[in-house]
Amino acid sequence: MSYRLAGRGHIVVAVDLITNSWDGLGAHGHYDEAFLPVQAEFDRLPFAEGQFDVAVFNASLHYSTDYGITLTEALRVLHLDGRVVVMDLPVYRDAASGHQMVQGREAEFVRKYGFPSDAIPSEHYLTYGRLQGPGRGAGLTVDPHPSVLRVALGPTALAGPALRTSGAGSVPRNRRI
Repeated sequence: MSYRLAGRGHIVVAVDLITNSWDGLGAHGHYDEAFLPVQAEFDRLPFAEGQFDVAVFNASLHYSTDYGITLTEALRVLHLDGRVVVMDLPVYRDAASGHQMVQGREAEFVRKYGFPSDAIPSEHYLTYGRLQGPGRGAGLTVDPHPSVLRVALGPTALAGPALRTSGAGSVPRNRRI
């Protein structure tokens, strides 16, 4: 995704914990479009406040150990009118279906590698209701789509005293993209 965005003229920073050359940040060397690879955690991004226009979680938000903290950190590095896009991840209407998927994946991992894959805790999937909770607390609205789950940030998401105060005037609430 970083390659494609860079190819469309965007200035791109790719963030990941993995640095290998086939699936991690090291893969940037295989592309002819330039983007900056940065090894970092979701919850402690090494960037200044208000530095970015868009934060994209591409097949990754479900690895967060706390969606509220992760989304708040994404908000911190965005401009006041910035957007968070969450895409390409397992989303279920009910947690029982998600739990069943996780059990199947864990059993397959143990069969294949001989040990469980739960060294780093995460929820492994989202439900629409689960994302609404931390989203609401951060001033987000959720706009689900069949192939993409987009989380829209209105400027009020950054206007709260816990995050940042708005510089001027009133701001619209719960804007969607």
